[in-house]
Amino acid sequence: MFRNRACLFLTAISLALLASPPAGAESLSRLLAPCVDTDTVAVIRIDMAALETDALFEMIAQTATRTLNADQAKRLNGFMQRTRSSMEGSLARFRATGGKTLYAMLSVTDAILWAAPVDKGVREEALKEWIEATAREIDSPCTTLAREGNLIIAGSSWAMERRKFKTPSPRPELDKAAARAKPGAIQIFLIPTVDSRRVLEAMLPTMTGQRFRIPTNALVNGLQWAVHSISLPPKASVDIHVESGSAESARALQGLIAQAWQTVGQLSPIKAAYPELGEALAELVPKVKGDSLQLAFDTKQFTSLASEVVTPGFFELRESIHRSRCGQTLRGMGKAMLIYANDYEDEWPPNLEMLVKHAEYPRSGLICPSMRHRPDYASYVYRGVDTGGISVEPTIIMVHDRAGNHPGGRNVLYVDCHVEWVTEDRFAELIEQDNRLRRKRGLPVKPVE
Repeated sequence: MFRNRACLFLTAISLALLASPPAGAESLSRLLAPCVDTDTVAVIRIDMAALETDALFEMIAQTATRTLNADQAKRLNGFMQRTRSSMEGSLARFRATGGKTLYAMLSVTDAILWAAPVDKGVREEALKEWIEATAREIDSPCTTLAREGNLIIAGSSWAMERRKFKTPSPRPELDKAAARAKPGAIQIFLIPTVDSRRVLEAMLPTMTGQRFRIPTNALVNGLQWAVHSISLPPKASVDIHVESGSAESARALQGLIAQAWQTVGQLSPIKAAYPELGEALAELVPKVKGDSLQLAFDTKQFTSLASEVVTPGFFELRESIHRSRCGQTLRGMGKAMLIYANDYEDEWPPNLEMLVKHAEYPRSGLICPSMRHRPDYASYVYRGVDTGGISVEPTIIMVHDRAGNHPGGRNVLYVDCHVEWVTEDRFAELIEQDNRLRRKRGLPVKPVE
């Protein structure tokens, strides 16, 4: 569940970099009443007017290239060019709809809803088309749309169906957080109910491998609401305000946040991508001020943090995420192959396209996540097509990444559906091993692709 919520949060941030301006004087809780209930734990508001793509990419380029090697710099430059083009195009299409603001509502049940106000001058059908197209671009299951009151509401079919059986609930803490928020391109309002906080407090030790020692009721009685306001370049800044029930609760929350950052800094993928993260995270622990916690970064501090810690590690973390998603894609492909074989007398499909036609496999699963910018490129090699069927050695290679999908190695899918990430040297050894099994079976030897 923790992984799912992290993915939802990252999806929200991805859309945040593609979206829109602050709401008017209307109460935020009233505006969002059709899609906020007692299960809602966070609301993200996105202000397009405060987003300047040129300044954002200029900062990334200036900070990242100081620490990247030539190959990394080349790959990052290609990524930025694609992303910049996509972002600018998406922003232009959004502005053309007349829309101003986009909201994301995150729920304790892992559901996520999107909402876009339909103000005067908004082209409703064009805005719906923009939401659907953007969801496809970032692989968000935003498949169902509805018009309710002054909002277009979107989400997965499951989330939208669930919404029908939930009673909208007034959330005055949302208005309190909105009143405290500083202007920013992205505003994140945390509004967990007492029940949500109780569940989170009980689950944290399990979610973090018993690393957390949570002061009694630090979350239940301590966290009332919080707001994070983020302004992007050229005048980048961060402002965080966490409202607590008392000074004692605020101190308990401060200790909990310090533990959380320490735990994040020790996670292997994070530590590998950001070796200097430990010291920087210590600066991200808010200070106790009365009954609240507060933290603010001005433009200079924001740029320094990005330059020394965040941006240099982005490349490695992004590649790590792509490798992981690629591995998951191949596992799903392996299961689809078994489904196909079960329906076709234990024979493998003649090509990967047949999985889409006959095994209900998504077409997007035929493309390595690192190659989404090249949808017509055959990013996977179907090596096991001529092995005859499922009655072969489980270590025979079925599908693998094509060279260049990921720096330093490839994902490999075997007949038994397990997937390995291997270096190029190890991959060459596996190909030799695979060819020995092929000779044993009288199958043609295949070269490396």
